[in-house]
Amino acid sequence: MNRAVILIVGLVVIASFPLLSAEAGGTDVLFDLSKEADTLYGNPEVQGDMLCSMLEGEGITYAFTERGRSLALYDLSSYRILVIWDPDGPYDENERTAIISFVEQGGILLFAGTSFYNTPDTIYVNCNELLTTFGITLVREQVLDKTDYIGCHCGTTPLIHTFAEGYFFYDISYVACNHTGRIETVHPAVPIAFGDNDTFVDLNGNEMHDENEMIGSIPVMAMSTYGAGVVVAFGTEKVFERSYFNTKDNGRFALNLFADLLYQYPLDGTPAASNTMRYAVGFASVVIVLVIAGVYRHNRP
Repeated sequence: MNRAVILIVGLVVIASFPLLSAEAGGTDVLFDLSKEADTLYGNPEVQGDMLCSMLEGEGITYAFTERGRSLALYDLSSYRILVIWDPDGPYDENERTAIISFVEQGGILLFAGTSFYNTPDTIYVNCNELLTTFGITLVREQVLDKTDYIGCHCGTTPLIHTFAEGYFFYDISYVACNHTGRIETVHPAVPIAFGDNDTFVDLNGNEMHDENEMIGSIPVMAMSTYGAGVVVAFGTEKVFERSYFNTKDNGRFALNLFADLLYQYPLDGTPAASNTMRYAVGFASVVIVLVIAGVYRHNRP
């Protein structure tokens, strides 16, 4: 076998292994900045720096939209995952239609939460106008845990450790959810992460459980299927923020979530292969091809 042919075959194998889920020439992840007014907190371009570094390390490509430019003006089909992170302005009907169509046609929407404290009620209502399409509702009621928490003794950063089976929580013990609200679901959505038996909703802000306040198994993350696509929603934007990314298992959870969704994770608890792993497998395959070709060349008459 001609060595030039072997080399070409090897290069083709290596080049084919990333198998980026976006369309040819596309990008894996699009972070939406179209409604972004923050310059620091709540801004994924700033607070998501550790998340983006992790994505780069896994060979996952990402981009940001332009501030103030409507999502309806983008060809969302060029992306696999759309991330909405603590929006400061409302999505209009054309934008909601574009997002819903993106999901219906096989796209993945990650609604990375919104701030419990400083998001106006009008933004909550607007977010729910979108999310209820998928069976998910954000409820502006803060979830506290006075026994399993990190940071302030008031329990405003619950350590979530009750997870639905078969999702993104392998090798995960705790996910820190600072200032999270609760989530309600109806079919086809399902809750995938909950507070434990003494987690409660603090309606009056006294940081104590009162008789009229919900307690136990309170959903803080949810997932839905819609058409050919998937939606994952969080009760707080702080799960992936730099302040919490290296807290407990938040970073590992982010890796599981993005890699699994991008590489068609079957949701059976089996870790998906990242681009880094795929390159390694591709390189090993080329080595095997070259070895076989060398043996064949040595042994031929």
